[in-house]
Amino acid sequence: MEKLDADFKKMQQLYSDAVKFFGEDSQRTEPSEFFTVFSRFADDFQVQILALFLFNFYFCFILFYFYFILLISYAFYFIIFKK
Repeated sequence: MEKLDADFKKMQQLYSDAVKFFGEDSQRTEPSEFFTVFSRFADDFQVQILALFLFNFYFCFILFYFYFILLISYAFYFIIFKK
């Protein structure tokens, strides 16, 4: 039973430290509220990272497409006008 009490006090101290680290008051912030906000932040962060990856992928694809069109245009120019 003493180990359980010691673990509970350690858990309370760790929770208090974590809540203070994120600028909240451990006496007024319930664990369910704190971890819900933290979970939403983590989920939104993952979505934004994916959106950034997709944006960069499509941006690179568009740049490659225009570079390819430019390369083909130059090739036709030299074939037609530089005989």
